[in-house]
Amino acid sequence: MKDRTTDKFWFPWWPDKWIFGSIRIEFSPAERGIWVDMLSLASKDDGHIRANETTPYPIQQLAGMLIIPENILIEAIEKFIKYEKITRTKQGTLYVTKWDKYQFTDRHKRRINAEMSEESDTMSAEKDAILNKSIENNITENNKKEDNTKNNNVPHPIDIELAQLLIDRILENDVRSSGVQRMTEANQRSWIDDCRKIREIDKRTPDEIRAIIEWCQKDEFWRGNILSMATLRRKFDQLYLKAKNQLGKSDFSGIQEWLKEMSESNG
Repeated sequence: MKDRTTDKFWFPWWPDKWIFGSIRIEFSPAERGIWVDMLSLASKDDGHIRANETTPYPIQQLAGMLIIPENILIEAIEKFIKYEKITRTKQGTLYVTKWDKYQFTDRHKRRINAEMSEESDTMSAEKDAILNKSIENNITENNKKEDNTKNNNVPHPIDIELAQLLIDRILENDVRSSGVQRMTEANQRSWIDDCRKIREIDKRTPDEIRAIIEWCQKDEFWRGNILSMATLRRKFDQLYLKAKNQLGKSDFSGIQEWLKEMSESNG
């Protein structure tokens, strides 16, 4: 249909007129419900309720469309016509008599356009801020990933050395140690990265790590419990205190002296 507005998804609704207007007095609750259906159909065709410009809806089709019994729909339409809410044209189509009253005035349109323009500007600014923040976060995240990639791809030689030291000491205690025998390349990278975390995150020096590896793998109890670099990291503080207490040393330098003595005696 030429004048049909198929993309109109809503129309203005005036609450005061609906609550306090004459329709509430003149029509029953069921008829008021049908009236809202009539307005909804009319909003799609500039106030008209019709199949096309010259053809009315057959009552069976209209009743089926609105899921209303035919007799109730007919009675309601006739009552709408009687109270001049709807007009039946010469072609037999229906038209909401005061359709213009259900539309926005020019003043309302100007106000709504101004509000929508202001809202659009606000939303645009918010979107820009979100976009900028997202870009900033992505850059930061990418930098972190690059740093992590560098760390993962190029491990520090000291981390490789200390990870290998722990592996060697575990094998010396038990040449068939299952955790070491089944070690994959991924496991090796994990051990090396755990050693890096002990240094960089836990702030332990390479000498401290080396000393605790040597001590725990000589201790009868701990050598059976420290079988990975991840476990060494998790238990490091506890191991350090145990080593001091067992050796009767007051600080880390004492543990180093003990290690040196052990090394010399073994040599």
